[in-house]
Amino acid sequence: MITLLLGWLLGPMAAGLFRIANQFAGVLVVPAAILRRTIYPEFAKLTAKGDPRLVRKLMLRAGLISGSVAVVVVLVLVGIAEPLIRLIVGEAYVGAADLLVLIAGASAVMLYGFAIEPVLFALGRPGIMLRLSAITVVLNVVLIFFLVAEYGLVGAGMAALASTVIAVGLSTLIVLGKLKKKAT
Repeated sequence: MITLLLGWLLGPMAAGLFRIANQFAGVLVVPAAILRRTIYPEFAKLTAKGDPRLVRKLMLRAGLISGSVAVVVVLVLVGIAEPLIRLIVGEAYVGAADLLVLIAGASAVMLYGFAIEPVLFALGRPGIMLRLSAITVVLNVVLIFFLVAEYGLVGAGMAALASTVIAVGLSTLIVLGKLKKKAT
C-alpha cells in the first residue's frame, strides 16, 4: 500500500526506489519471525505459572539483544548502503540508499519490540496487537503525507521510523501495564 501511495505522490521512480529499500531492509526482520515462534512457548509457560515479572524480564532482555544487534547492522549499513545497492541492483537505484538506512532503522526499532506480540498472545490479548498494527499503519500514512511533501522520498523513511518508534513505545507501555496488572 505504501509503495502505491508513494507512486501516486512522487511518481513511479520513487515507488521503485522505496520498494528496493524496503526489500533490502526486510532482511533485518526475517529473524524476528523465527524468534517470535520460538519464544512464544516460553512466554506461555511463564504466563501459565503466573510469573509476570519473569515474562517482563525475558521480553525486555530478548528485545534489547535483538534490537542492539540490528542497530549494529544499521550502523554498518550507513557506510555500505550506496555501494551495496550499486553492486546488487545497479547505479540507477543508488538514490534508495538514504531511504534504506531509515527503513532499516525502523526495522531495528521493530526488533526491540519483537517479543511484544508473543507476550500479548500468551496473555490472551492478541486483539491489542491487531489494533496497534492498524494504528501504526494509519500513523505511517499520515506522516508520509506530511514528510514526503517536505523531504521527498526520504520523508517516507522518516515516516516509517517515526511510526515504528511510536508503535513500539506504545505497545511496550501497554504490555508492561498488562504485566503489572497481572502481578497484582
